[in-house]
Amino acid sequence: MMKAFYTKASGVLIAMLLLTGCGESEQTTQVQEPVAFHADDECHVCGMIIEEFPGPKGQAVEKRGAVRKFCSSAEMFGWWLQPENRVLDVRLYVHDMAHGSWEQPDDAHLIDAKSAWYVAGTQLKGAMGAVLASFSDEAAARQLAAEHGGRVLRFEEIAGLVTVKVASDAAGEIAGATIAAPQPLSTGVELSSEAIAACAGLKPEDVLTGRHKPIRASVGVFFVLAEVASEALARATPDLTAFRALRDATPGLEGRLSLFLYVCDGQSIRARMFAPISGTWEDPATGSASATLAALLLSLDGGDSASFTLTQGVEMGRPSLLQLTARRDADGIRATVGGSCVPVFRGEALL
Repeated sequence: MMKAFYTKASGVLIAMLLLTGCGESEQTTQVQEPVAFHADDECHVCGMIIEEFPGPKGQAVEKRGAVRKFCSSAEMFGWWLQPENRVLDVRLYVHDMAHGSWEQPDDAHLIDAKSAWYVAGTQLKGAMGAVLASFSDEAAARQLAAEHGGRVLRFEEIAGLVTVKVASDAAGEIAGATIAAPQPLSTGVELSSEAIAACAGLKPEDVLTGRHKPIRASVGVFFVLAEVASEALARATPDLTAFRALRDATPGLEGRLSLFLYVCDGQSIRARMFAPISGTWEDPATGSASATLAALLLSLDGGDSASFTLTQGVEMGRPSLLQLTARRDADGIRATVGGSCVPVFRGEALL
């Protein structure tokens, strides 16, 4: 499973964020409406009491009725961008900040997150660092940006659009794809070997720092990247308590911690990804983390381009093979991730 970005699909590169099913019969359609926030609600990701924080909140409402609540709209997007969550049949809601106050958003004005306008980069305070002010009306969003700084975004722009090039076999069947990451490499906080070792059930000396310290990095979705000794990779076991302790002690993680451990031998990489806080004990193929690693390695190498082959999921019994490239571009280091398709199931969507 590649880490899901927004896509421009097929040879014509159609820009789209998400395909939502419609055309269901009236008898099977269920309404996925938002619900009010309550004083004791906890954030699905960080566990904090939601009403202790100002600014817009978020909800993910499943078709079967389950509701996940988030202490900020940004926290909701961080959760939704994880690949295991992108496949869920959920509707996303955020507060329309044109109603109520910044300290007390109005639950009567929870709006569809996909049609909302957002303002990023303001100095307004919210939960867990990053703030995405949400509005149903473009004019209201631009007014906030004029008053408090920041830039106005649509839903599709929050992580960025990417290009997908689909590969076909001799029979014309789809055989694989190459995805370009939506953003150039960015890096954040560095973490200690001791903290990463605790999260992975390893010894501090198993975490290698000769190439780089464990570091938070992104080409669209943030991960903590850490190089480990070859024999240590198979021994790694996520410790949920240690993950939570590190997240809570490190503001620079912005309430999220997905750990990508790797072993690099020339152009060959072996990797494992753990994100137990968000419900992913281990992922068999994490495309966005792999692309981020390729970009980071090129940044350290100093060359103009690089390519790697990455193996993941072996310890889970679900091996995957990804092809990675990275290159220096005008706006920074860009990366791609590609691989072949393995049929899992077949079906049809009625639109």
